[in-house]
Amino acid sequence: MTTRRTLMQLGIAAAMAGAGMLALAPSHAASQEEPRKLSVANATVSTPPYAAYNTSVPMEIFFKEEGIDVQMLHMGGATVATQALGTGKVDIAVPASSAPLALLDKMPDAGIVGFYTFINGFQSMPVVLPDSPIADLKDLSGKTIGVQTLGNSQVQTTKALVQIAGGDAASLRFVAVGEGVEAAHALTTKRIDALVLFDGLYGQIEANGQALRRLSSSATGRDEVGFSGVIIARKKFLEENRDTFVRYGRAIAKSTVFAKANPEAAVRIHWKHFPETRMRGVSEEEAMRLALPSLKNRLDNVYEVDGMWGNSTLQQVKGYIRLNQLGGQLTKGESLERLWDPALMKEINDFDQEEIRVRARNWKP
Repeated sequence: MTTRRTLMQLGIAAAMAGAGMLALAPSHAASQEEPRKLSVANATVSTPPYAAYNTSVPMEIFFKEEGIDVQMLHMGGATVATQALGTGKVDIAVPASSAPLALLDKMPDAGIVGFYTFINGFQSMPVVLPDSPIADLKDLSGKTIGVQTLGNSQVQTTKALVQIAGGDAASLRFVAVGEGVEAAHALTTKRIDALVLFDGLYGQIEANGQALRRLSSSATGRDEVGFSGVIIARKKFLEENRDTFVRYGRAIAKSTVFAKANPEAAVRIHWKHFPETRMRGVSEEEAMRLALPSLKNRLDNVYEVDGMWGNSTLQQVKGYIRLNQLGGQLTKGESLERLWDPALMKEINDFDQEEIRVRARNWKP
């Protein structure tokens, strides 16, 4: 049975974001008695519909079918989730890749490894209003850019993208504008010149009627940059429980195929497990219209690499690391690449995709 708990329910204060201060339930020891029980730290307290493919859909269908018992914990940020894993309080963490890379940058012997890429594409390109005079990334020089929070990795990657485009990264001004209505209002009232969030949040803004124009960069092409979100584990625990992690990864891969084949079904499943994410005071049809774009936008950035779900090439990993290095988020070079280990990929992808698509198309609530 899959369960989910929040930090509040666990009685953990938000102030416990510092390393060594987390106090979650103990991680399952590597043993043969309970090899298929897993505790998973998600990087957000709330769980929006764009996360359905790696949360609610596997919770509803595929964790059980793969014979694993998953407890989902919801945390206040990628850094907190990564620290929970690094200190041995959870078995798996699901953060943006910048957080575990930053940990390895400071602690090369942290003993963590990424085994499944849950966001492949670069999903945080800056956006502007359709009639904005800003034509390309270089034009952002000297401009004010809104971000969700000033601690988000989008600050560093945007600096890097502007630098690559030939602009003046040092001249960028960043302000925190939140997300959704607040972020859109900051853009439409010209308090900011551009906005940098990510795919799912852009979908939410566009679903509410505000058109956005995405800037582009050849530096973030699919072959050049990937690995935006990686599922991580402690290397020793993964090695001792290899089959359990294959089953977990396969459940996520199957759920991704399911969500792509029937995103409306994925949203309805998500509402079942996270009813608070369904917009109140509107019809089901309207609630679906508002929820679908965020999931579809995210799924556009989740795709097979070399014919395998969850995979990344070494070039994609290097490209993502380079963006964070140029932005000042990371310092070390090739040693960071060892975060990624695709050893489980073939086993994770050993299932009948068409059978999953048929099930998705025929799914009934």
